[in-house]
Amino acid sequence: MRLVAAYGSARLEARYRHGQEFWVLRWHAPTYHTHRLEAPTLAEFLVRLLGELPEAEQQRWTRCTP
Repeated sequence: MRLVAAYGSARLEARYRHGQEFWVLRWHAPTYHTHRLEAPTLAEFLVRLLGELPEAEQQRWTRCTP
């Protein structure tokens, strides 16, 4: 799946290794460095992705609203 990010595009892939799912996200930073985030499950992938966000964004996504 290709995604549009704030500074370009990103690619999310679900792969299979030894019969198990494996998630990979690749994107380019504004400095043109390529970043890669990997996780063995979708849940772990989302936790790691949240950890990559700036603290203000982490709080925005994890804040509980009544």
